Amino acid sequence: MAGYTFATVTRFTCIGGSAGFLPMRLATLSTSDAQALYQKEITDFQEKVHAASERETLDKVKLSLLLSAAPLGMSTAAERRNVLKQVLAMDQTNGNVLFDLAYYSAMDEAWEEALGYIRQFLALQGRYSAAR
Repeated sequence: MAGYTFATVTRFTCIGGSAGFLPMRLATLSTSDAQALYQKEITDFQEKVHAASERETLDKVKLSLLLSAAPLGMSTAAERRNVLKQVLAMDQTNGNVLFDLAYYSAMDEAWEEALGYIRQFLALQGRYSAAR
């Protein structure tokens, strides 16, 4: 959903759904064509929000399954790195995953790869913390 932030979607859902803002706006439009167009825009937006919510839920489930599997039964750093690479493909701004990938790459003496993950971690925007 390009152009819409979580706050925008939440505000739209809360204000539009519970406070009755959208029906009030709809009533102020002068022609039935304008009302129909506005209603279609509302419906399209709600469908996009719903689809994005479903995708986000599926991604969270996949991530949690991968992350929970990472420490269990993984005996080598290479196996852990493979799982963490899958997680990173889904969430490229996860500082914890980048940190862990750098750590396990260094354990395997894959120095260039470890440096690459460290550089990615340091390039993340936001406040300085372990999760970055």
